[in-house]
Amino acid sequence: MDATFRCGSVTANVLGIDSDGTCYVADGAGGYTTGANGVAVSGSGIADYVNLALASGGAAWNLNLLRAGGSTATSFTAAFVDIKVQEITTPPGQIPEPSTYALMLAGLGLLGFMARRKRG
Repeated sequence: MDATFRCGSVTANVLGIDSDGTCYVADGAGGYTTGANGVAVSGSGIADYVNLALASGGAAWNLNLLRAGGSTATSFTAAFVDIKVQEITTPPGQIPEPSTYALMLAGLGLLGFMARRKRG
């Protein structure tokens, strides 16, 4: 995505932002720091991709910094992987979907049927 972001007053090396306004900034050594008040400031696709990603609880990233290579790309990769792992391990709301309940009930019904069959 061709978008640039701001982290507070910082505009250089801002890798991306998430839906909470947390921003991720390359530290120049292959790592990254986080900040608050991250916003998209320019680039194509802000109205479409960035707003959609943020509205759905995701994050938006400046892929030009990944393409830059070197320690900036390493920082990008570290931040991106950390955010994706966090999204996977802590799903929004952590409420089971109806299909989960249906599978659980089917399993309990099967256990009940097997127990009844053993008794009879």
